[in-house]
Parts: sequence; C-alpha cells; structure tokens
Amino acid sequence: MYRNLLGIVAGLLLLLAGCSNDETMFEQEDNTEGLKTFTSFTATLDDVAGTRAYLDAEASNGIRRVHWEGGDVISVYSDTDTELKEYRLTSLSDDNKATFTGEKVTGNKFYAVFSSYNEFSVDVKNPAIVHFERGGTRYDAKLGQNVYFGGPMVASSTGNVLAFKQTTGIIQITVGNIPKIWDISLYGNNYEPLGKYSTVDLSASQPVLKLDPEANIVGFGGGYSELNDNYVDIYYVIPPTVFENGFHLSIEGVDYDGNEFEIEKRYNSEFEVKVGTLSKFSLVDISADIIKQQQEAEEAAVKTRAALERFYQALGGDNWNNNTNWCTDAPLYEWYGLSVDNAGAVISINMYDNNLSGAIPAEIGNLSGLRSLYLSKNNITSLPEEISQLPLEYLYLDGCSLSSLPESFGQLKSLNILYLGNQFTEIPAAVRQLKSLKTLGMANNRITEVPSWLAELTNLSYIILNNNQLTGELPTAFANMPNLRYLYLYNNNFTGSIPESYFTNLINLETLNLVHNYLSGVITKEMQQSAMWQHLSSLSINPQRNGNVITIENGVSSIELNAEELTLKVGETFQFEATAFPEDATKRAVTWEYGYRGSSKPYNILGDGYVEAVSEGEFLVYAYATDGSDVEAVCHVQVISASSDLKTGDIEGYTGDDLNWDN
Repeated sequence: MYRNLLGIVAGLLLLLAGCSNDETMFEQEDNTEGLKTFTSFTATLDDVAGTRAYLDAEASNGIRRVHWEGGDVISVYSDTDTELKEYRLTSLSDDNKATFTGEKVTGNKFYAVFSSYNEFSVDVKNPAIVHFERGGTRYDAKLGQNVYFGGPMVASSTGNVLAFKQTTGIIQITVGNIPKIWDISLYGNNYEPLGKYSTVDLSASQPVLKLDPEANIVGFGGGYSELNDNYVDIYYVIPPTVFENGFHLSIEGVDYDGNEFEIEKRYNSEFEVKVGTLSKFSLVDISADIIKQQQEAEEAAVKTRAALERFYQALGGDNWNNNTNWCTDAPLYEWYGLSVDNAGAVISINMYDNNLSGAIPAEIGNLSGLRSLYLSKNNITSLPEEISQLPLEYLYLDGCSLSSLPESFGQLKSLNILYLGNQFTEIPAAVRQLKSLKTLGMANNRITEVPSWLAELTNLSYIILNNNQLTGELPTAFANMPNLRYLYLYNNNFTGSIPESYFTNLINLETLNLVHNYLSGVITKEMQQSAMWQHLSSLSINPQRNGNVITIENGVSSIELNAEELTLKVGETFQFEATAFPEDATKRAVTWEYGYRGSSKPYNILGDGYVEAVSEGEFLVYAYATDGSDVEAVCHVQVISASSDLKTGDIEGYTGDDLNWDN
C-alpha cells in the first residue's frame, strides 16, 4: 500500500480504513451448518484527516488520500475459525476497491488485520480481540517520496466486504538542511508509554490500538544515511495518546562541516494524537539550531574553564594532594577529579580527601551540567547561593567544616543524595524543601533534635544520623516514613524503648542500628511477628550505654559453628555452618563477616559462610545473630601452602584485633 503526497511538504499517506456500502462481489458457498464461506473479499479505505501544524506557525487542515498497492497482504479469520488465513491483493479498481483472495474461511463474522510490521495473535477467549507485540512504530522517506506503511488497520464484517479502519494516529516531522542524521527520536515530555504490547477490539465501531499496562517503550528512534536532498520526512505511528506537556525530538547527526551534533527540539503544549489523524510538524532549518548550539557550546566552554580556574584558586589548588592538569590546556576530562559528558560539559567533580580549603566560589553556578559534587573530607567552609542553579543529584560534603547552608539550597529539586558535616547543630530547614531526597547523611555532627517535618520527605530511604548528640525518646517522625530502608542512629543519647509504631509502620526497613544509646525495654514475641521485624536483614540494638539492655523475648542466646579453629591449604574450600540456640528462638538466621590482616585477603567469599583459600595467611570468620541479641561465634582460619603437612591446631590463633573487615 502506498501513500500519495499532496502539497509541497507532505510526505506520506498512512494506511487508514474506511467504510463502504458496496454489495458483495462474490458468491457465498452453501453449507449444512448455515455458516458462510468465502475465498475472496473486497476491501475499501477511507481518506485520512490531516492537520498541518508548525512549531512556530499556525495550524491548518487538509485531507490525505490512501491507496491500496499491489503486493498488499491481509490476514483473515472468523468467529468459528481463528486460524489466520493469508489473503493477497489480486485486483484493484480505479475507485480504489481491492480484491483479496486466499484459502477459504468459514464463519458467521469475519475479521481482517493489515499489520505487516507488527506480530499479532487472536485472543483465545474473544476472537474479536487481537493482541499486538508492539504499540507504535516509525517510518521515514525523502521529501516528496511515497511511503509504505504496514498498519495496523483492522476490519470486521458479516459478509465479504471489508471496510478497513486505522487504529492509530500519525505525527509527521519534516527535518531539513542537514547532510546526515544518525538518530531522531520522539519522546513525550512526561515520557508517556508509546509502544510494546497493545490490543485492538475489532468489533468496536472505531477500533483503537490500546497499550497494555505492561507497555514500557517511551520513545521511537532510528538511524539514517546520507540525505542528498537535505530533507527527510519522519512518520511516527502512535496509539491514541495525550502528551500532557507536549513532546520533544532528540536529533543526532553530522553537520556540513563534519562536526557531530546533538540537539533537542521541544513542543511544550498539550498535544493529542487522535486515531485516524495525521499531524504535521516542520523543523525546516536544523542548521540554524546547530550553529546556535555550537555558539552556545563555545561560550559555555569559556565560562566552564573560567569557573574551574576560580574553583582552583578559591580552594587552594596549589596545595591539593592531586591537581594534575588543572588550569592547563589539557582537555577537561584529563583534569584530576573531573568527568565530562559527550558535549564536553563537566558533570562530576570528585575531590575526596584532597586537601581543599576555603569557601566554594560563586562561579560554580556556571557549571550548568554539574550533577555530582564529591568533596568529603576537605576543609570546605561555606557554599555560595549560586549552587542552587546547578542540576545536582549527588552532593557529598561530610567531613568538611560546614555549619550552615545558603538560603537558596532548597531549590536543588533534583538532589537525591546529601551528606553534610561536621559542624551542624541541627538539620537545616532548607532540607525540608528537597522532596526528591533519598539519602540524608549527617553523621558526626552535633545535632540534638530530629525535626518532625523530616517525615514530609517521603522519598527518603537512607537516614544516617549516628555520632550526634540526639537526646530524648526515639523520634516518632521515623515511624511515618514507610519507604525508609536504612536507619543509623547509633552513638547518640536516646532513652526509652523502641516505639511500637516502628514495628507496625516501617515495613520496608532492612537495616536498623541503635547501639550505644541509653535505650532499654523488651522486644516481645508479638513485635517479632511484625512485617518490619521479618523484613530486617541487619539489626544492631545491643550493647547500650550505662549497662542498659534491650531484651529480646525468646532471642538467640548462643551460636555454634562447625569449626572454631581451621587450617586450609591454598585451593581448598570450606562451608561454615552456624546453629543458633535455643531452637525455638524467634529469629535464628545469622549474618557473616570476615576479617584479615595485611594488604590482601587470603580468601575469596563464594557464598554465605562459604570460603576459598587463595594465599597463605590467616583470617577470622564471624557469625552474628540477626535478632539484635549481640550474640556471635568466631572461627580462626589459617591458610598454608598446598604442599604443607601442618594440621589444624598446629598454629596459634589470634584475636582479630586491627583487622581489615570484609562483609
């Protein structure tokens, strides 16, 4: 099937369906069951409603004609015979009525599908329902050329006249003044699903391609070769969709000077893709956008280098532990600690423990692509208001000398991870505005209180407040954070017991560490049946200070290992087994940790408690109770050469002080 182009810039005609009142042209075979049998069908098409809209101009309307083409094939089946029969176009009249002929099909109602690009199957319970493997798709053609489309179009009839109807809408994009395009992809600005797994009800008066809930393709794209006439029409066949905030195109290619480019064109108003409608958008002169982008990139590169040089000066760059290539003509990706994207924009600065000292300068706001800033363990004394201009997602400032944040800090709407330290006496009020925050790390400060508004940050999954001066009972704010997965409150001054609301509400909590506070109380059997308790994989609640103890009713009292002293030869493996007592303890699972001396560990961990000896040395294997009872068991392992005759017990054990931990 082909599409005629009407108008100077039109480039397509999509398969669409229409209605016809023509009588059947073929005899119906008689059969004893009263069913109809056909070997030929007449198929008709409707015109396509067209709209012509420019990104920078007014819209107007038009009509597009749709024609059958020799070689077209449709699939036919019936309500009583759902096996797909292939029917081929055998004749075409001047008024665009096509005759399709194939193997006989018998039934009361007949269904037909044209979908050469999309695998489909008939529903096992309702033959009027067809399931497609894809939703939309994309085609392209040089300006002024016909384009072949493979549907999806459908029809249903009680006779042998089929009126095919389109089930999707079409967006046509004309791209011009570019020698080569590698990819041009369309996305909804809200990244609405556009493809993969869809369904059509052929019995509907207007069949519509509906995406299944599992549909997860959010855009369509593809590559192109040399464009000799410098224009190309792109057709996006899309299930009826409302782009609530419009859509955008991501275009990559090569300009006339041989330079690679990547630009984005946006249509930011609500736009509805309607079934049976073609909407045309022209982006006539992409070269102007490329020139503008190149100019902006050159200006940004100058600003970026100036900002980085100011960063170097303000933070004592000459005294950094590593300042390789800073303030030189070397490419920015060769400057120590910098990462850049394909366009050369700085996206990350990593200066962990690099002897930076001073206030971050205002010019950092010119690093418009900066998403990650890792400055932990440096003498950073303050942040500028301009930091709020950055698209930061990760900000590490723990182990610094900060005690406050700029007023504009809450404008960092994309921030996911925040670590601050070590002079704060409270959680800054600006943090309250960081609704995207998933990790808050403020250990090793002097914070005395957890604000109730912290529960408003519903995306928080990590809270790290150990080694502060928090007092009073454990905050109820945490109990109102059901997405919380990791909570570290050890080495504070909390008193009282663990609130029951923690057990009932924190259903996703995986790690809870409360050791070295002044807590007490009993974790009852009933509490141990809670979702939180069952979900926890790491629980540390004892020891407490001042002799306080959190008692675990029916908790683990001891752990036995299948080895307490062990000698392994290089190459040997061993599976440790741990048994927790008493046997009726509520939670008898254990967790494993390993410790070793030296610069390299003499073992590999093959699984929980499963080790392989790889070099001579010694290490310890610990099994810890996971119910918070502070019960452990340990085995000392000596690794000897494969040729040694030493046995277990021939070598003195050691306590495990000053070990490198591996857990």
